[in-house]
Amino acid sequence: MSKSYHYVPAMQQPDRTSCWSTAMSWWTMAIPAVKNHSEIEILGMYHHLTGDDGGLKFPDGFKAMLEDPKWGMMTDRISAIPMNWELCEKAFKKGPIVCGYWDINVNGYHAVALYNYKDFEIWAMDPNGGSHVKRGMDYYVFGSLKHKGIFGYRT
Repeated sequence: MSKSYHYVPAMQQPDRTSCWSTAMSWWTMAIPAVKNHSEIEILGMYHHLTGDDGGLKFPDGFKAMLEDPKWGMMTDRISAIPMNWELCEKAFKKGPIVCGYWDINVNGYHAVALYNYKDFEIWAMDPNGGSHVKRGMDYYVFGSLKHKGIFGYRT
């Protein structure tokens, strides 16, 4: 089991396409070694990677944001069941994981910050609703079997 980040207040995304910047802003608050950035600052930093609707282009724009050297992250694809729990366990030891995946509830790509797991259930900060939620790992993986998802985690 990894560390709980319930003490970091959940953040509500301001519109339907800014989950990625809200998840990253929350992530910067949870990682002490990284400078905190507001959701608006992150929107500005990566505006050049967004589409006409304001959403970050997936997967290339999302991957480019996560691999910006300032975050100290590497990325990996979510593409198979069973999940590589060894990778997940290793990644969670370094802090929360920013996850972009195909979300059936929004019928599109969505970003959250995953931060704790136990018995195949994962706690996440979900900017769509601005709350801490617990879901099964399959929630993040099933949609990503067809539409490849991406994990971004500290190295």
